[in-house]
Amino acid sequence: MSFDTEFVQTADNHRAIVSYQFATPDPADPSHMVLVVFLPLSLARLRLATALREVWREAELWRHRLGAKSGIGARGVRMDGFAAEGDDELDRDERDRARRRRAYRRHGVSIDLRCHFGKADMTAFRRVQPDPMKNLTSAAGGLVTLQSFRVCAMDDARNNWFPFSVTVSDTMCHAPAGSKTLDALGAACGQPKVALPDGAISRMDLLRREDLVLFLRYSANDPVVVHEYTERLYGPDTKPPVTLSSGAANAFKESVKGYWGGLTDDEFSLKFGGLVKRDPEVKRDESDRSYYEKRGKVPVDGAARAVIDMCANGYHGGLNMCPMPGYHDDAMTFDYDLQGAYPTAMSLVRDVDWAHPDGVIETLIQNRDLTLNDVPSPVTPFVAWVEFEFPDETRFPCLPIFTDGAPMYVLSSAGRSGTHAMAPEIHLALKVGARVHCQLGFALRPLDDQYGEPSHALREGVMQMVKDRVIAREWFGKKSLEELAIKTMANSTYGKTAQDVSQQNAWDAFEQIMDAVGGSAITSPYHAAMTTSFVRAELLAAAIQLSDAGFRFFSVTTDGFISDAPFDVVSGLDLFGLSALAAKSRALLADGDSSVWEVKHEQAALLNITTRGNVALNEGGVLAKNSYKTPDVIRKSGGERQHFHDLVISRSGRVAAPVKVFPSFRVLSYNDGRREDFIASTEDRHLSMDYDCKRQPDLDSMTVARPLDSAGTAHEVASFDTRPWDTIDECVRGREVAKNNADAGYCLRTVEQWRQWELRRSHGQGHRIADPYRSILLSLLIGHRQGVVGFNVPALDASAGSVSKRLEWLSGWGLGAVKESDWKNSRRPDRVGQMLPASACEPYLSVIRAATAETAPWDLLAPDDGGDDSAQRAA
Repeated sequence: MSFDTEFVQTADNHRAIVSYQFATPDPADPSHMVLVVFLPLSLARLRLATALREVWREAELWRHRLGAKSGIGARGVRMDGFAAEGDDELDRDERDRARRRRAYRRHGVSIDLRCHFGKADMTAFRRVQPDPMKNLTSAAGGLVTLQSFRVCAMDDARNNWFPFSVTVSDTMCHAPAGSKTLDALGAACGQPKVALPDGAISRMDLLRREDLVLFLRYSANDPVVVHEYTERLYGPDTKPPVTLSSGAANAFKESVKGYWGGLTDDEFSLKFGGLVKRDPEVKRDESDRSYYEKRGKVPVDGAARAVIDMCANGYHGGLNMCPMPGYHDDAMTFDYDLQGAYPTAMSLVRDVDWAHPDGVIETLIQNRDLTLNDVPSPVTPFVAWVEFEFPDETRFPCLPIFTDGAPMYVLSSAGRSGTHAMAPEIHLALKVGARVHCQLGFALRPLDDQYGEPSHALREGVMQMVKDRVIAREWFGKKSLEELAIKTMANSTYGKTAQDVSQQNAWDAFEQIMDAVGGSAITSPYHAAMTTSFVRAELLAAAIQLSDAGFRFFSVTTDGFISDAPFDVVSGLDLFGLSALAAKSRALLADGDSSVWEVKHEQAALLNITTRGNVALNEGGVLAKNSYKTPDVIRKSGGERQHFHDLVISRSGRVAAPVKVFPSFRVLSYNDGRREDFIASTEDRHLSMDYDCKRQPDLDSMTVARPLDSAGTAHEVASFDTRPWDTIDECVRGREVAKNNADAGYCLRTVEQWRQWELRRSHGQGHRIADPYRSILLSLLIGHRQGVVGFNVPALDASAGSVSKRLEWLSGWGLGAVKESDWKNSRRPDRVGQMLPASACEPYLSVIRAATAETAPWDLLAPDDGGDDSAQRAA
C-alpha cells in the first residue's frame, strides 16, 4: 500500500494537510490500481488506523490472497469473538490487550506501507496512541521500520477490529545516487509525474479549490510512482529490504557464504569477522565495540579482540586534500578517477583465519623498525601501531594521523605517541624511504580456501554483483533502473563493511535516546581498513611519482585527482607496485579490461580553492562547491559555474550560503511537548572558502593571479604550492589560525592575507590545548581506553569499580578533572591523534600507572612539604 500527502506551510509556520492519497493494486485485477484520496475538510489530521481501514474497504483488499488468508473480511472481525476464560478477572485495559493479541494470532495481516520521504508523510497523521513514530528509524534519507508494529483499527460502531501489522518502506532508501527525487523515480519506472503550472506546487490548497480534477490527477499519481518503482525493483507483494545498501549487504553475505561452501550465519560471522554469539550469561565488556555488541556478538578470543580493535582504530576514511590552491590557466588539467576504486581494492583484501586454534595473529612484532620483509606486499594482512619519520625532501608522506575527523599526512609522528596503520600505506612508506618504528604490530594468519588458494571473500561478493549488473544491462538496457540500482548496491558494499566501525549514533525513537546504529551484515574493521588504506596508497603513490616527474598535483578527492599530467603518463605509473595489483583485480571485475584510470573532466583554466572545492568555467570541467548550495534560480538558468567562480574570487570573508532545512527525526519523534511538525525553515549558513591548511602553504612559491568575473573585473587570488607539515601539532596549529581568521570575519584570498596568516601562525598561540597538564591527563585516558602500549592504567580497568568512581580517582591526581564525556570520547579514533608521547607525560604517567585502585591519589603538581603522604609519594 503506497501513499503520499500534499500540504501547505502557512505564513505563521503551521502545516495544513491538503490531501492524503493511497494506491494499491486491485486484488481482482493487479494490472489496475485502486486510488483512494482523502480530502480533509478541516485542520484535523487523519488517523493512520482510519486510513488503513478505509483503503482496505475501498480497495476490497480482503479479496487479495493474503487478505483472504487473514479472514478479516470487509467489516473486520468481531471483537467479542476473542473472549477467553479468565478475562473477567482482568481490568478493562488488560482484557482489551489480551483479546487483541488473540485477534492478531488468528487474523493479523501484514501491510507494507510505502512512501517517498517519510519525514514529510508519516508525520502528517494525527498523533494518537499507539504512536507509529516511535517505531520508525531514520535511514538513507527516509523513514523505515526495522520491525513491524500493530495498528488495530475499529469500525465506526466499535464492534469490529482490523488487526493490521504494519511495516514502513521509503523509496528514498532505494533510489540510486543522483536520482532521489520522485520525478527521477517516475521517469525511471515509466510512471512520470503529472506536470503542474508554475508556482502551483507551493499552493496545493488553491489548486484543490480551483481545479480539483488536475489536483486529483497530480496527487493520486505520486503513490503510483512509489508503487511502480518499488515493484520494478523487488516484485509484487514483496517486503523490500530496509535500504538498497542493506539489501546489497545481505546479498553480498549470501554470495560469500556460498563461496565458502554454504555456511550458516553463525559460521559466516566467525569466518568473515572473527565473531561468535554472546553468551547471555556473560556480562557485556565495556570495551566491546558497538558494531558487534548491537548484534549480540563478541570476538572469538583475545587475539581476535586485539586485532579488531587495532583495525577499527586503523580505519581512517578517504583521502581528501588540496596540494596546490590558486588559479591555474597555463596548461590543460585533467580530473582522473580510479575506475571502480573501492570494489577493485576490496577484491584484493585477503581473508584471515580467525578460527585458527593458535589465533589469528601469526607473528607479533614489538618495539623495532619495520622492513619490507615484514610487509612484503601492499596486501599483506598486517596492522600496527607505529611511529614514523619521512625524509625531509618527501613531497607526499603516506602514513596517516587521524585528526579533526580526517587522515592528515605529516613528515613525522613526533609529538604524538604514534598512529594505527594498515599494510598498504606501511608498505608504501617503506618503499619511499621512511623509518617506520613498530611499537606493536600483528602479522595476521592468512586464510586459504578449500582448494588451497588464498581466500578473497570480498572479491566473490563484488564479482557476483558485477555479473548481476551485466545481466541487468542485457535484460533491461544500459542505464536502466535495474542496472543503476545494482551499480549503487555494488558501490555501497564498501560502506557496509565499515558501518559503525567508528561508532555512529542515531536517534532511537522507541527508547528516546541516542544510540549506536550497530554494524551491518558484513561489517568488518579488518576488511574496511585494508580497503580504504589501499585506495589512499594508490592516490599517494600517484602524487609522489607525478611530482617526482615534474608534473603538478592540484587536488585529490577520495578516488581521484587533478593533475596536468597527460593520460599516457598517468596510465604508465607503476605506483610502486600497486598498479599491477589493481590492474589484475580490475581485469577480473571488468571482463578483462585492466585499465586503472579514466579521465572524468578536463579544463584549460582551474580555480582550485580548497579540499572538495574547485571550478572550471567550461562545460565538462570540474565543479566541486565545498558544501555550497547554488540558489535554484541560478542553477536552473545554467549559471552555476560562473556564479560559484565569481563568488569565490571576490569574497572578503565567509560566503553566505542559506539552505532550506527540515526538522530532524529526533524532534519529529519526541514523545513529549518538544515534538515538532514537519515545517521547513531557512538556515543562514556562512561557509569558509579558504584553503584548509592540511598541508603547509609555501609562501616562497606564492604568486598573484587575477581571474576575471562575469563583468570583466579582475580579482586577486594567491596561487601557491604546499609541502607537508613537519608534525601534526604544526598542522593543527596552522589550521586553527586559519579557522580563527575566518571566525573573525576575514578570508585568505590574497598574498598579503596569507602573509598575515603566517605571522600569526609563527608568533601566535594557535594551539588548541592551553593547559598542558590536562593534555597529559587526556593522553593517559585515551591511551588506556585505546589499548596503546605503555599507557595501560590498572586502576582504570573495569574491575576497579564504576566509571564515575574511576574518573573521580583519576581526577584526584591534580592534573585536571575528567568527566564521563571525556571517558566516552576517549574511544573515538581521532582522539589517538591528539595523544602526547609517553615521554612528554612523565613522570606523571609512571606514578599513575604504578598506583592501584586502593591508592589514595594526591596532587602531583603540589610540592612535597614533608606531610603524612611523603612516604607514599616516595614509593
